[in-house]
Amino acid sequence: MTLNYPSDVVFIKNIPFVVFTKANSNIYKRPFTDVINDEAPIEIIELTKVKIKNHTPPAGFIYHQAYCGSTLVAQMFSEVNEYRAVSEALIINKILDNSYGCKESEKKLFANYFKLCVSLFNDVTAKQQLILKFTSWNIFNFEIIRLAFPSVPWIFLYRYAIEMMHSVKDKNNDFKKMYKYSTNKACDFLDVSEAEFNKMGEIEFNTKFIAAKEKHAIIHIKKGGLFVNLNELPSAVYSKICPHFNIVLSNRQKEILVNRGKYNSKRDLHIEFTPKKYINDEKIEKAALKWLQPCVNEIKLISKG
Repeated sequence: MTLNYPSDVVFIKNIPFVVFTKANSNIYKRPFTDVINDEAPIEIIELTKVKIKNHTPPAGFIYHQAYCGSTLVAQMFSEVNEYRAVSEALIINKILDNSYGCKESEKKLFANYFKLCVSLFNDVTAKQQLILKFTSWNIFNFEIIRLAFPSVPWIFLYRYAIEMMHSVKDKNNDFKKMYKYSTNKACDFLDVSEAEFNKMGEIEFNTKFIAAKEKHAIIHIKKGGLFVNLNELPSAVYSKICPHFNIVLSNRQKEILVNRGKYNSKRDLHIEFTPKKYINDEKIEKAALKWLQPCVNEIKLISKG
């Protein structure tokens, strides 16, 4: 079988079936979510029976807390022909979402499923080295991911507390609504009871949810991780992230990254970053300082150490 584009995964009686979409090579120059349409021919194959040719581990993993520059980092790597950044692919999300809360005896099974999914992207991206960007809540799947790839280096992108929570407000994003049908999962993330979850307002839940991601990253940071702040981008891609991923850039590759950063970053490379001026919101700022700032302080200490 010739592998085409792995687009989704469907669980049938707890067995994962991967959906392949036949498409041309230009697919990788477009967002993954734009590819699938009603006319695209597909085939569904049991994931455990797929033969993988390329089991090369990814060059690195990108974790993040949302709204903190992860898309820019992925875009910059995608400009270099030798690398391919896969960003929040649906097939990866499905495997990891189904793995959350699994029994101890099932962790290795889900790790193997995840490893197979990643290997599919290695097959279709030919000789390019893979860099995988996760969704912001995949930091909660760290143990499964690390079990599959114990030596792959990773970064966690974050931003300062008040700035972060104002950004969530600007996007009109209510994470609590996202989890209203997954109360058990939300309670696990925050380590609270269902009664406590139900009493939480939007601001409290959003702030504690972001803090929970940072806490999880802090717990695992010594296992090949590196913290990167939004304010360090875009230059941190070639000054910090590439060395951490053991990527040695040629002059040509560095020039490509620098140029991509210039035109896709929200700031000039040669001007000191000034945080955006937000309209004062006492409730948001109080919540950020109470629940999120302690995590940011700990991350700063770790980064200095």
